Amino acid sequence: MRILFISGEVAPFSEKSELASVVRSLPESLHESGKFETRIMMPRYGTVSERRNRLHEVIRLSGSEIMLGDRTETLRVKVASIPGIRLQVYFMDNDFYFKRKGIFADKQGKLFEDNLERSAFYARSVIRTIRNLGWQPDLILPLAGSLDWFPTYCGPSSEKMSFSRMPRSFTRQTALISKPG
Repeated sequence: MRILFISGEVAPFSEKSELASVVRSLPESLHESGKFETRIMMPRYGTVSERRNRLHEVIRLSGSEIMLGDRTETLRVKVASIPGIRLQVYFMDNDFYFKRKGIFADKQGKLFEDNLERSAFYARSVIRTIRNLGWQPDLILPLAGSLDWFPTYCGPSSEKMSFSRMPRSFTRQTALISKPG
């Protein structure tokens, strides 16, 4: 079974909450069982060091243009392995939305006014990257309150993916999408 975890943070790349450790350890445990193929996607915030974390651009996945309203931004996809395990994390990268010295707020704690738009860009980037990767997950597990609406976003017009026929179940902390059968 293929499981895609999408999150706003993953340890050791971004550790603003305890969720970052869960997003690291749960996919690792499932992957090591040999029964699951797991992948993780997260935004590449300005706080994530490319050099220290050995991020590399995936040319075949980069260059897609993502539209949000009247704005079109170019997506770059980068990848790194979590140190000590064989599990890759794909980073959705864009200077306009993510190259900031904070995840959801600036150093003074003031929330970025475009957080909802940034989350929508991330969701569209994930959908586009799944399609370009040629890897259809059986289960998509969004982890973080800002991603709870992701399954709703995966409707009939979502980048020609077959999410619209996937059963959905929601909880306050997570939202699940899985293929029938």
